[in-house]
Amino acid sequence: MSKLSQRLQMKPGTRWALINPPANYAAVLDVPEDVTINAVDTAGLNGIQLFVQNSEALKISLKALKPFLKPDTIFWVMYPKKNTLPTDLQMTRHWGVMDEIGWRPVQSAAVDDTWTALRFRPVELVKPSDTNNAAIKANQFAEFINPEKRTVTLPPELSAALTTTAIDIFEKLAYTHKKEYVLWILTAKQEQTRLNRIEKMQQMLLGGKKNPSDK
Repeated sequence: MSKLSQRLQMKPGTRWALINPPANYAAVLDVPEDVTINAVDTAGLNGIQLFVQNSEALKISLKALKPFLKPDTIFWVMYPKKNTLPTDLQMTRHWGVMDEIGWRPVQSAAVDDTWTALRFRPVELVKPSDTNNAAIKANQFAEFINPEKRTVTLPPELSAALTTTAIDIFEKLAYTHKKEYVLWILTAKQEQTRLNRIEKMQQMLLGGKKNPSDK
């Protein structure tokens, strides 16, 4: 079993459907012999991996897949990494169609140099977002925050929105303060809330505020 199939939780004896995978994906995945790849309408399916390039493709695919998404389905959506293929999908943006069906992101995983995977689960099965270090290691925030190395990377949207001066100030902050700022942005429930927080973050950094709660 490859490290990738382990990250995607393709355990021995499970059944999976792969939708629109790249030509070389089977070789990269290298699943064990007792993991079977099936059609999406196969009874007893354990997981689905869906490759989409943009939010419109995701919307179209979900119409067909929705009847087969069960509460215990391990559902991964693979989307392009930044600067690989044209896409409007990002870790924290354009997943409204998933909200509409009541599923939310809970975990991310790197696939290869082109694709990133984001796992979704029904909202009712997901505990309220936990932003402590133990939780971050296993959820979608791990792409930008590494509690073990105590490093924080600005999400692409923040890097593009903040001025050079604001970014320089951010990079000089302590790990804890960087983490609080980034989580403040990533945990915004609505797009307008996120945009407002990004604007406020710029003002606070330039005003010498070390974290979002700094008065």
